[in-house]
Amino acid sequence: DLYFKLMEQNAKGIKQKNTSLTDSDVKKRESNNNPLAKNPNTSAGGLYQITDAAKTDIIKFKPELKDKDYNLPEVQEEYRKVYKEVLSNQLKSKGVEVNVDNINKAWVIGAGGMNMLKNADPNLMLKDVLPESFFALDKNGNSINPNLENKTVNDFMNDPDPYSRK
Repeated sequence: DLYFKLMEQNAKGIKQKNTSLTDSDVKKRESNNNPLAKNPNTSAGGLYQITDAAKTDIIKFKPELKDKDYNLPEVQEEYRKVYKEVLSNQLKSKGVEVNVDNINKAWVIGAGGMNMLKNADPNLMLKDVLPESFFALDKNGNSINPNLENKTVNDFMNDPDPYSRK
C-alpha cells in the first residue's frame, strides 16, 4: 500500500519538534506533494487529503469553489486556505485556541476531535478519548491513523506535528 508507505516516509523527520508545520510540510505528509493522491480508506484526496465532508464545509464557506476543478493543484491550494479559515471558526466556536498548531491538529482529527481533547485528562490515551473510527484498521490490518497510535492526549496536544509517531 503506497499510501501508507508514503505516510510513513513523510512522517520521519521533516521538521524538528517544537516547530510549527507549514502548508508545505502538511502537503508533503498528506500526499507526498501528489495532487492525485487518494486515501484508499476514506474519501480524502489531493495534495492535502481533503475529505468530501470537508469539501462540503469549504463550499458552504466559499460557494464559488464548487465550479472549480479540484484536480488542479492551484485549486487544492485554495481549498487548503479556505479550510484553514473554516477550521479556525470551528475551533473558536468550541473554545479551542486558534493557532497554526491547533489548525494542523484539527486537520488530522477535526475541530470536534480537538474539542474532545481540550478538557480531557492529559494522561489518557488518545484511543480512550477520540472516536473508535479514528483507530480503525485497513484491509491489511494496518492502522488508518498510525500517527494517533500509542499517544496520550498530552503527547498529541504538545507536539506541533500531528503526523509524528511514537
